[in-house]
Amino acid sequence: KKNSNLNILKDNSTRVILKNINDILADYSIENSISMIIEKKNIVIGKSDLDITNEILDLLNKKITLVELQ
Repeated sequence: KKNSNLNILKDNSTRVILKNINDILADYSIENSISMIIEKKNIVIGKSDLDITNEILDLLNKKITLVELQ
């Protein structure tokens, strides 16, 4: 039962974080006129200056300082 409760907490927390990431990506793409954002794991080769990972992580860190487990 404890493992089940822990998994529920983990899933809820992950859902909150992913929603915030999606919101940040949507806003970022509009503000920077980006028409497509692709996960790095799906790229075979690309220019490293197109990688926005650190910028998105900075925005996420500013937006979320704590995820409450409920």
